[in-house]
Amino acid sequence: MKYTLLILALLCTASISYGQLAERIHKLQNEEGLFVPPSRKEVDRAERLFLRTMGWEELSMLKKAWASIEMDVQSIELANKSGYLVFEQPGCQRGRGIFLFLKSASKVFLQAPHSFFDRGTGKIVSLLVTEGDFGGACWNSVPRYALGHYKGPADTQAHLANYFVAFARAFAKKKKSSYLVQLHGFGAAKRKSEVGKAAGAIISCGTGNPNFFLRTLVASMKVQFAKPVRLYPFEVQELGATKNVSGKTLRQHGHPGFVHIEFNGKLRKRLLAEKAMRSKFSRRLLKFLN
Repeated sequence: MKYTLLILALLCTASISYGQLAERIHKLQNEEGLFVPPSRKEVDRAERLFLRTMGWEELSMLKKAWASIEMDVQSIELANKSGYLVFEQPGCQRGRGIFLFLKSASKVFLQAPHSFFDRGTGKIVSLLVTEGDFGGACWNSVPRYALGHYKGPADTQAHLANYFVAFARAFAKKKKSSYLVQLHGFGAAKRKSEVGKAAGAIISCGTGNPNFFLRTLVASMKVQFAKPVRLYPFEVQELGATKNVSGKTLRQHGHPGFVHIEFNGKLRKRLLAEKAMRSKFSRRLLKFLN
């Protein structure tokens, strides 16, 4: 019954609010779900389908194509922008994720790949994409440590057999001048260095050579947040996302647009609670990355 109501809601193309988007994402996620890694053939097929979706192919054709791998796509209206929402079919949730594409000139896409464990990041992404002019967003659909037929954590950013890799490959080919911004969360007590423990945010591009746009973004964010904002590897030597598979995939395809942002718990709470802070954060992302 829950999924029937959800599908009926998804068919409605009236512009939806943050609360409605967050509720949809919540219903499409499964906190007790098991991750089952897709085959290489399925990942390749998902990449081709992401490319077709980014190219705004007609909805009925996309629905038929995505259905062949037990995924669905629906039209959506969000913040006065139309788009597509791609998700797993009811009863077929095995950790492939939720992907939102919006018809926007924005070059900035958001991701919350650990939205269960990095508390608040999934809701923050939903708020940002509703309130700001972003090109789309992605969320994971089962927890990163859910175990299914896979011998290890179900971490979309640590293993190559997942749809986030297919998305990154398509993104590298179709969105050559865009940025993929991942939001994560960290606990200060788990940091190895004093500078890491004191940081409010740690920002990286997954390499030891952040580009000019990232350096200027960090400089701007230092003004916004009271807690220190640190740039990897110049100001902090941990949480650099050097093994993040989305970032590695983009770089393997010659795409330099990976941005990895880690927020401590206090800043995540403020971003959830304060629209003014989210607005300042969005404006900085859009100004320095667009």
